[in-house]
Amino acid sequence: MNSTVDTATKTKRNRRTMAAVIGAGAAVVIGGTAWAAVALFGFGTANVAATTTTDLTVEQVSVTSPLLPGAIVGAKGLVKNPNAYPVKVVTVYIREAGASGVPAAACNVPGVLIPQGAYANHGTNIGNGWKTELTGTAVVEIPANNERWVEIPQAVKQISGSETMCGFTANIAVKALAGN
Repeated sequence: MNSTVDTATKTKRNRRTMAAVIGAGAAVVIGGTAWAAVALFGFGTANVAATTTTDLTVEQVSVTSPLLPGAIVGAKGLVKNPNAYPVKVVTVYIREAGASGVPAAACNVPGVLIPQGAYANHGTNIGNGWKTELTGTAVVEIPANNERWVEIPQAVKQISGSETMCGFTANIAVKALAGN
């Protein structure tokens, strides 16, 4: 008798266990369905200040080779980036204000020295001057808080009929982009 009672008891227990497992599974499925039907949202306020910018500086401007009658020479300057982010120098300007030939008497005769680039009024910060767009490998990336040499490959031309060795002084400006 014991074996029949044990078998019957085991069968009942197994059925109860099965029912409990099925019930728990159904509760999980039903519970899962209930969770899928409820949408919760969270809200907050972003308060991000604009990054500050500081103007670049251009120092130690010089020509890349001697300025001779009939020659076109490049110019270069050390551009300093005091910002906390990198910039790419994409344009260089030779500003008309402050541009002059040296010595002034012979070299400021119209047509003796011809700055290269597109002449126009380039706005209130630049004014009139000659603009050279840098492209390809001429674009210079300057890391944050760093400096790099920037070159205008063809900056100034002295006419071939000039009878005087001329020098050239000018104010140089650069345009740089931040970000990608």
